[in-house]
Amino acid sequence: MDRRVVITGIGGLCGLGTNASSIWKEMREGRSAISPIITTDLYDMEGTVGSEIKAIPEHDIPRKQLVSMDRFSLLAVIAATEAMRQAGLSCNEQNAHRFGAAMGVGGPGWGTIEETYRSILLDGVTRARIFTAPKGMPSAAAGQVSIFWAYAAPSSASPLPARREIMRSHPRWIRSDWAGQTSCLPGEAMRRSHGAS
Repeated sequence: MDRRVVITGIGGLCGLGTNASSIWKEMREGRSAISPIITTDLYDMEGTVGSEIKAIPEHDIPRKQLVSMDRFSLLAVIAATEAMRQAGLSCNEQNAHRFGAAMGVGGPGWGTIEETYRSILLDGVTRARIFTAPKGMPSAAAGQVSIFWAYAAPSSASPLPARREIMRSHPRWIRSDWAGQTSCLPGEAMRRSHGAS
C-alpha cells in the first residue's frame, strides 16, 4: 500500500518562544535567545550565558505522569501536543495503531543524570531514585509522548546524527501500514502504571 506522508502540525519550544508561531515570529524579526542563564543551577560552571526556555507554558499533563519525566520529556510532550492540536488530530482506541513518535535526540535526561550524580557522589545518598532510569534514558521523550497521547504504533528515539534514518524509516512504516499491523505497544507497562487506557 503506497501512502503519502505529510507534516500536518508543528510544535516547538526554545529560548525564542514556547510555541511554533512565537518562535517563527522571533526568528523573522532576527531576535537572539542568548542571554544569562537564570533558571538552571550552574553549580561550578564558568559559562553563564546560553539559550534557555525560561518558563514552561501551561499544559494538561497529569501529575502522575510528570513525576516520571525529565524536563526534556516534558518539553517533548508539550511540543507534540501543540503539533497534534494544530493538525486537528486526535488519537483514540480506533486509530491509536496509526500513531507513533519518532524523535532525534541530542542526549538523555541530563537534569536527572546531574541530580543523581550529585545526590550519590557528592551528598552520599546510597541509591538512585526510582524513576532515574525512565527519566534519564534517551528514548524517554518518545515514550512519554506515546504514553500521554496513548499511541500504539512503534515509537523510537535516535541520536541526532541518525535523524536522516528517522526521516526515511518512519514514512516507510506508514506507507507499508506496518505500524497498523504491529502488536507492540510502546510503554505499555508505564502507560498502565499511569492509569491510561
